[in-house]
Amino acid sequence: MASQAPATAGGRAATRDYRKAWLAVNSLLNDGRSWSGHERNCCYLNIGTRRWVDVSAITGLDLADDARAVCASDWDHDGDLDLWISNRNGPRARFLRNDVPSGNRWIALQLVGVRCNRDAIGARVTVQLSGANGRSLRRTIYAGDAFVSQSSRRLHFGLGPQATIERLTVRWPDGQVEDFGAVDVDAAYRVEQGSGQAEPLPGVARAVSLLPSSPQLPEATAKARIPIASSLWLPRIDFETFAGQRASVPEADSGATLITLWSRSCRPCLAELSALKREADQLRAAGVNVVALCVDAADGESTAAARQHMEKLGFPFRAGWADGDTLDKLEAVHRTVLDMQRPLPLPASFLIDSDGRLIAIYKGPASVEQVCQDAPAEKLDVEARRAWAAAFDSRWSTRPAMLDSIEIAYTLFNGGFNAATREYLKQLDEVATERRKGYERLDHAEVLYFRGAMRRAEKKLDEALDFWQRAIAVAPAHVRANRDLAQVYFARGQYSESARRWQALVAAAPGDTVARNEWARSLQRAGDVTGAVQQWRETLRRDPGRAEAANSLAWILATHPDDAIAAPEEAIRWARVACEETANRSPQALRTLSAALARGGDFAAAIEVAERSLALDQAAGAAQSAALTESALARYRQGTALIVPQQDASR
Repeated sequence: MASQAPATAGGRAATRDYRKAWLAVNSLLNDGRSWSGHERNCCYLNIGTRRWVDVSAITGLDLADDARAVCASDWDHDGDLDLWISNRNGPRARFLRNDVPSGNRWIALQLVGVRCNRDAIGARVTVQLSGANGRSLRRTIYAGDAFVSQSSRRLHFGLGPQATIERLTVRWPDGQVEDFGAVDVDAAYRVEQGSGQAEPLPGVARAVSLLPSSPQLPEATAKARIPIASSLWLPRIDFETFAGQRASVPEADSGATLITLWSRSCRPCLAELSALKREADQLRAAGVNVVALCVDAADGESTAAARQHMEKLGFPFRAGWADGDTLDKLEAVHRTVLDMQRPLPLPASFLIDSDGRLIAIYKGPASVEQVCQDAPAEKLDVEARRAWAAAFDSRWSTRPAMLDSIEIAYTLFNGGFNAATREYLKQLDEVATERRKGYERLDHAEVLYFRGAMRRAEKKLDEALDFWQRAIAVAPAHVRANRDLAQVYFARGQYSESARRWQALVAAAPGDTVARNEWARSLQRAGDVTGAVQQWRETLRRDPGRAEAANSLAWILATHPDDAIAAPEEAIRWARVACEETANRSPQALRTLSAALARGGDFAAAIEVAERSLALDQAAGAAQSAALTESALARYRQGTALIVPQQDASR
């Protein structure tokens, strides 16, 4: 299990460790591991005595699936609830039809809001059963009722074998309570707000008949074709030919290129090379070139043997060595495309277009006929490309998310391949800057931000700033570029520049109280105290419990020399908030409260609070902070409030 997400306690280190833990978990999942892949599903029956019975086996629900979500609906309209279950692996969906005879009564309600939301989300229904011992059954309509799933919005009530209904009552989301009287059982009703009457719904005849079946595993095969719907640029591949020359893929005006990885010890690889040689004319007619890269160790013996094999075969295309960098790049592409990841097999091939964009990946021997059929996909527009990549003819209910080439850069970076990441980001930057074909589907601002982040990690801040400024020029509201620029400007004492960047973030997201708080800090340091006070007040209006903002505002209102800015009562209020949010364990918050109390004239309380602040500082060995509190204490004991000159107001 994953640990609980860190809140404010633990700080950035705890958050960083938590994120690293999730990266490790996701890495395991991507490698094919599972949370519960070897556990059977469970089903528990409420037997009406506050006890539950495990009925997993007798219901047939104890399937050995890696199940994730379940939703209930009366799919066949026979009065009982059927189940749809989705799984992380195959079968991706199961329908379990409830055909268990029970003889129990039921009622189903479809609510329609009029003066509240149309779907009546939040409505609460009470079904009062008849008789002296009649029970009250209650159900509420929710917008989401389970993990990554939503059951039918029709409320279904199981009533027991002999039940009748005395009264149906609805409390609508706007607070209105409406009585719909008695209704017949074993029926579905439309219940509209304000109508006072439940209208029977007509029966629905299903045109689709689902027959029970047992999933059959497909036959194992060493071959797989993975068509790529997105515009993904392959990292530039540099290699050494068997003639000892340096070459790269793709070459200018080279058409589509099939990069195939092979080894002398791999019999399917050798068979594939023979097929490529045999069908060379067909490949060239389709505009496809081939680059065959040997993955064997490039030592003297292997080099000679590989070269001899190709010469003996009469291989008509380019051939050479795939070094470690090349394999790392291709593996990163492979891991980006596929969620369930396995190491690349041999042979493995990558088909790219003339601009270096990926068309398809082939695991196992690639069919020459299939390669020739896939090569023209580079000419398709976005919609046609998506349809071509689908496994079957279909229509899309929503626009599916498309991979961005930046994901390959993140895969390289997370794998520790920093040099390859830098090279690939530069390549993507050139693609976008030169507006090459398909550039509009590339997140250029994110590429530039990533380049800057890598420069910052290398302690090259000036270069990082240049990249972030370019990113903002492309996307003015880019959150991380603005944020990181603002932080660097602040650290360098360029407070006005920092304030402008935080202001841009707040303009894009007014509810971002973190950015607004930082904007106020930058304004204060830049000398715009009035602007800082305004933004801290707005921050606290939106997030009254933000301790840092409360403490900063209270300090200015308590210590500023200008009586037009100082506000002791408001300072005391916000200082108390800061102390409460930090459990009265923050020496700084306590020191602020003591200053506010002194400015308000309550020196006895100010001295008591300041002494608590001093004790915490001394216990922590914070000599500098303790000295500030001792200096303030001396003033309070003399009956003098603490006034801080404006140039020192930033503390």
